[in-house]
Amino acid sequence: MINKLLTLVFATFFVFTLQGQNQFENPGFEEWEDVGLPVQEPVDWSSIKTGDVENLNIAAPIVWGKSTDAHSGNYSLHVFNVYVPLIQQSAVGTVSNGKYHQNLNHDLSWTYLDKDDARWSTPINARPDSVVGWFKCSPQPGDNGQVKVTLHKGYGQHPEDASGHIAVALFNLPGDTVSVWTRFSVPFVYASDEMPDQLLCVLMSGDGWNAIGTSSALYDDLLLIYNSPGIKDFTLENYNIFSSNGEIVISLSNNENLNYSINIVDITGRVVYSNNFSGGDTKRFNPGLTNGIYIVNAISEGKILSKKVVIN
Repeated sequence: MINKLLTLVFATFFVFTLQGQNQFENPGFEEWEDVGLPVQEPVDWSSIKTGDVENLNIAAPIVWGKSTDAHSGNYSLHVFNVYVPLIQQSAVGTVSNGKYHQNLNHDLSWTYLDKDDARWSTPINARPDSVVGWFKCSPQPGDNGQVKVTLHKGYGQHPEDASGHIAVALFNLPGDTVSVWTRFSVPFVYASDEMPDQLLCVLMSGDGWNAIGTSSALYDDLLLIYNSPGIKDFTLENYNIFSSNGEIVISLSNNENLNYSINIVDITGRVVYSNNFSGGDTKRFNPGLTNGIYIVNAISEGKILSKKVVIN
């Protein structure tokens, strides 16, 4: 019995650590920085106006912005199509955790991983099951946004360079307006048994090179989900968690018979707090954490639920 309990504890700790260490960087778009433009860029993400072709950076439109309409925290990412007279069509609103290579010939433009620059390289040494996140969208008729996450061995780019391609997760936003924050979940489709070492993500407001008009989208709270045997992503009814004056508040109403444990992971993947709870009443506690962004993981009956909180 003790051995089984220790096995469960170590397996749970492994999953929490794996989730913390192999995740998107700045996944909730809470951190922004000045890059010499009228608007800021989200830290560890780039745009078509900060690509590797300097003369096209000047001509490229601003197709992103910081929004205070957030699913959680203070900010979300806003991307939007902009009509460009030079190419006589709309440029798609897009942001990537890689680097952009621009060209007036669309076939010679792409987003890519730059392993020599830590800002545009997102290491990963795991095989996630799926990608989840939250969005709103306002597409033009015939247009739709897209989330594309690819896992690579070595170099990777979008559109794909097939060499080193391990897996892809693709989510097409609806073609109709979605005005409330809506969760998406899309699985990775693996083409190889190899272990990836790089993750490339592209978020768009329209249909790539066929973007139409002024379509727009909001994105927030991206998360990689890891499912190991007996451990699955799950949803609780009326689940809510937030921070207030340094305290963590957890509400699991209508889950009176639930027994669960809480682990809090910082952005480095370190477990900084853990405890066990039961029942559906509201729990309020002070984990003694410094200001920052954390992932709160709830585990019950071998299932995991994760949510981001910002303590400030």
